[in-house]
Amino acid sequence: MRINDLTQEERKAFEEYLLSTYRYDEATGKLINKKWNREYPGVMQSNGYIRVNIFFQGEKFKLWKHRLVFFLVYGRFPKEIDHINGIKTDNRIENLREVSGSENQINKECIWKKNPDSGLPGITKSHTIFQTRFRRRQLFSSIPEMLFFHTSLLGRRYK
Repeated sequence: MRINDLTQEERKAFEEYLLSTYRYDEATGKLINKKWNREYPGVMQSNGYIRVNIFFQGEKFKLWKHRLVFFLVYGRFPKEIDHINGIKTDNRIENLREVSGSENQINKECIWKKNPDSGLPGITKSHTIFQTRFRRRQLFSSIPEMLFFHTSLLGRRYK
């Protein structure tokens, strides 16, 4: 079941249940189940994120661990969360920030795939000059390595 499918009263009860059952340990960055007083690890998914299963009033809720950590610290669920360092399993609160959908897409990792013209990812050749697009801007240079360097400085990550 999804949180958005709950009525306002049910959602409030669910949020109170989460706050009474789980806590976030800022010193270790772990999600702790208060009843067992131990870490609640969750399950690694194929997309690289960790999912936790929450059982509430006979229903099973699947939540992303980073969203639950954010809720336990700030008391609300954000629309989008970004892992600042790009590591999807690093759910420490200092590594999480609320962002808009477009900001989250800008910060998305790019697959390291070399372009045959430039030998660098994201850099294409247009006639005699090289170009790249980043954050709705086009950058041009006759030196492809310079474009790659500047997009890396601006925040594009490669894996």
